[in-house]
Amino acid sequence: MTARSDVIDAIELWARQILDDNPVVEAIDSEDGDEPWWRVRVRGEDKDVYTVHYRLRQRTLSYETFFMPEPEDNQARCFGQLLERNASMRLLRFWLGEENAVFLGGWSPITQVDGAHLNEILGSTYEAVELCFIGRSENSVHHCASGSLA
Repeated sequence: MTARSDVIDAIELWARQILDDNPVVEAIDSEDGDEPWWRVRVRGEDKDVYTVHYRLRQRTLSYETFFMPEPEDNQARCFGQLLERNASMRLLRFWLGEENAVFLGGWSPITQVDGAHLNEILGSTYEAVELCFIGRSENSVHHCASGSLA
C-alpha cells in the first residue's frame, strides 16, 4: 500500500520539476490539508491558458480542467462529439458540471501516482484540449458549439 505522504512527496517533486522543465507550464500553486490540491497553469496554443486542478483524496488523485461553457448552439451535436471522444480517451473523460459547463478530467488510484503518471495526465490533458478546442476545425468540439456548423 502506498503511503499518502509518499504520494504528496512525489507530486511536490514532480511539480517543481515541470515548473522548471516544461515550457507550457506557467505556474503552480498548492494547498495542504485533508485533501491537498495543486493547480497547474498551462499555456496552450488554441486555448490560450487553462488550469489543471489536481486533488489528492483518500485513495485517488482526481484531475480536471474547465473546457468550455455550456454550448449555446448545436448543443446536441456538441454533446454527441464529446461522448464520441470519451470512447477514445484512456485517462480522461468529458463531463457536464455546474450550469452544463464542460469539464475534462479523471482520476487515478494513488498506487499509480508517480512522476511518469503525472506527466502522462498533464500531457494527455494538453493533447485533448488542443485537439478538441481548435475553433478553426470542423471536427473540434469548440467549433460545433460556435454555431457555425449547419
